[in-house]
Amino acid sequence: MMHGYYFGFDRFSDFGPARGYMFANNPLAFWMMIALMVLFVVTLVLLIVGARKNHRRFVEESEAVLILKRRFAQGELTKEQFDTMKKDLT
Repeated sequence: MMHGYYFGFDRFSDFGPARGYMFANNPLAFWMMIALMVLFVVTLVLLIVGARKNHRRFVEESEAVLILKRRFAQGELTKEQFDTMKKDLT
């Protein structure tokens, strides 16, 4: 009996059908892999949510500054009011 050999791939354990099953009998390795996958998915979701939130805030600030510039150009605001409001927005 060839204990420790899997279809004769003893010296080349990175090749052949045994590849990827090195920790198949270890329950700790299984749960560590599950935890890594969950961590990856949670990180991906947080990055997407954070990017959307920052983008939305940037767009809202840009629109507010554009409205402020338009009001200043139409003469509704003085230079001091414009500077104060722009400072408050940014």
